[in-house]
Amino acid sequence: MLQSINGGESWNPLGTRPANVEMLTSSGETLFALSGNDGILRSTDEGQTWQQINTGIDKLLITALLKHDETLYVATNFGGVFYSKDVGQSWIPMNAGLENRNLMTLAVLNGNLYAGCLADSDKRSAPPCVLLSVWHKIVTIFPIANYSVTCEGYQWLKTSSY
Repeated sequence: MLQSINGGESWNPLGTRPANVEMLTSSGETLFALSGNDGILRSTDEGQTWQQINTGIDKLLITALLKHDETLYVATNFGGVFYSKDVGQSWIPMNAGLENRNLMTLAVLNGNLYAGCLADSDKRSAPPCVLLSVWHKIVTIFPIANYSVTCEGYQWLKTSSY
């Protein structure tokens, strides 16, 4: 991992890099990494050391990591969605109403959390899916079924299927 202190003009190593890092997010001075089969890792010392923080997550094949306000969310392959309000100390499932738990991506728009999975009719092998909140819209690069829930509520509703 690299860091820049001058707006990206130059880059320097940041601490020790965990294996297979796929995503990063932060909360204050705490850095979180999605690291392949190791799940979620947390560093509170600028990446010098990392600790695994998967307590409460059923499936370690985590496909997405997202922070919204002070809540962390993860999507798992076959385990659904989990959230943490204590910087990853514990994870709580939030899967009520979520028919397909083979999730690939998460996004937040207008206070709603969106989870994307392969559409039920698409049984072929698919590349990783990206679901973004941009331009006041949800944008994806691959046909998916979408579910949404308010960030305060925990009952998923299927919003679309492409």
